[in-house]
Amino acid sequence: MPRPTKYATAKEAAQASLYSKKGGPATGLSFGEFALVSNCRCYVCHSEPSETLNYKRGGDIYELKYNYVVNKEPICGMCKRLASDYGINEIVSHAGKIMAKRMHDKRKKR
Repeated sequence: MPRPTKYATAKEAAQASLYSKKGGPATGLSFGEFALVSNCRCYVCHSEPSETLNYKRGGDIYELKYNYVVNKEPICGMCKRLASDYGINEIVSHAGKIMAKRMHDKRKKR
């Protein structure tokens, strides 16, 4: 006897899988909130979701693009890796210094 399907579509199954695999319950967010936040732009660099989860349900294939959720905020993979070694405030401060230097160098070349 085949097992009854829990989710009607591959999209629903992918979102549920993401919620359980990426620590959704530990974030303190409900399933719906987690699905919404993980599909938002990164709150540090404002990049679109870049991580992917491919899910196949019967003949339906769905590619879910997501960002990680840390402290109830969406964060891209690159910012998450940087934040593991440095705090977000340190990253933003250093990026500001880099941009100031680049702008200074650009003006100097004129």
